[in-house]
Amino acid sequence: YETKGKYMGLPGNIIISLLIGAIFLFGGIIFLKPERTILLMALASMSNLSRELIKDVEDMKGDVDRMTFPKKYGAKAALNLSSAMILLTILVSFVPYLAGLFTYPYLLAVSVCDLSFALTLVFQYKDARRGQNFSKISMVLGLISFTVGGIF
Repeated sequence: YETKGKYMGLPGNIIISLLIGAIFLFGGIIFLKPERTILLMALASMSNLSRELIKDVEDMKGDVDRMTFPKKYGAKAALNLSSAMILLTILVSFVPYLAGLFTYPYLLAVSVCDLSFALTLVFQYKDARRGQNFSKISMVLGLISFTVGGIF
């Protein structure tokens, strides 16, 4: 990724996001239950892609040697795509509960996570740095939600 991926723009962002999500799939494979982690992989990948896009907007001025998505299509287009990923993440976050993979404690925990992602939607347009920080907080809350889901 370091030698080529980060210079690929959106495809590089997608690659890194899928690799982040794959961590959950690999965990499921180790415990012989990959079907339980496919949704977690999707959630982690989508939320990471949104953060990657916000981060690229934040770094636009300093990325003189890279043609990132926001440099090519504009900050607003990147933030709109980030918003789509966040909204999709919020919608899909309920599927593990609805599918019976996780119980009510997960639903409560992921609702707090989703609220944080909703704040990211607002803040990313006002200040990419603040939006990116909220995105990181949201992702940590997502990890906590996955943990709660796995324990209870």
